[in-house]
Amino acid sequence: MPIYRGGRVVGGVGVSGDGVDQDDMVAFLGLHQGAQRRGNGFGNAPPDMRADRLVPQGSRLRYVQCPQAPFLDSSEQDACAGK
Repeated sequence: MPIYRGGRVVGGVGVSGDGVDQDDMVAFLGLHQGAQRRGNGFGNAPPDMRADRLVPQGSRLRYVQCPQAPFLDSSEQDACAGK
């Protein structure tokens, strides 16, 4: 997952675990939550720079792959939306 600061890529974080969906979700949410706690300008790509804003040939691209219903005993179904 690329790490952005001020609209520029300044690094990256990677996770390897049970599967691609979980890897993406953990890296994406970890970066998002860490950036919120630190408040130092680092974080995920600004929403207007993400691939999921593109719809080539009618199919929306993905910025991050998150599993559906990732948490047991939770009503949260789309953990990566709006971050």
